[in-house]
Amino acid sequence: MNGMIERLFELSLGFIWHIIKGELPLSIVGSTLFLGVLFVAAGAWSERRKHARSEQFGHRLQRGTGTLFKDAFIVMVATFFVVGVEYGIFRLAARALPAWGWPVLPDGNVVLAWLSLAVTSFALVGVIILELIWAAKTVSLASFWVIYVLVYAVLSACGLQWLYPVSGATPWIYLGSGLMSSLLCVLLKYLQQMEEDADGSKEEADAISVNK
Repeated sequence: MNGMIERLFELSLGFIWHIIKGELPLSIVGSTLFLGVLFVAAGAWSERRKHARSEQFGHRLQRGTGTLFKDAFIVMVATFFVVGVEYGIFRLAARALPAWGWPVLPDGNVVLAWLSLAVTSFALVGVIILELIWAAKTVSLASFWVIYVLVYAVLSACGLQWLYPVSGATPWIYLGSGLMSSLLCVLLKYLQQMEEDADGSKEEADAISVNK
């Protein structure tokens, strides 16, 4: 039971705990903050595109400054959480699947932290691609999304191997990392879709109350 609790703690808060203990350099913290800023910027850009599309159909969405600041704070915290969960998964995988060529722990913690940041960065790139090309597509179990997940997983794996090669790593590490990037990308798109649906429902409710 204690081992299970320890693994759950490591999966959720191990990243923050290792930062507090000084086992991860400040460059990791700074890079995670910078990645969070990029997510905030990408979210603001996507919001502007959504407003432009809404105005074409005679709608106008508005958000207060306080809401924007709150959303930015949530995104920054969520970035640390997501990177931390990936870091925890990689540490658990390094113990369970040493034959894949994972870095030896605890010396490999820094390598796994950078790999987690790279995985999250590729997920952000995937979200931007979806916004540019398939912004109107609804996330579902349709064949398009299955193909997208598989194709983007392979592309992310190739990109990770090129940008951040891990010494002694087998292709399975990159394929697994690429799949994490691809799934995270689609999950973020789905969460964005849910938020847009909620905003649309609220707008309709407000319009009905005004007409009454």
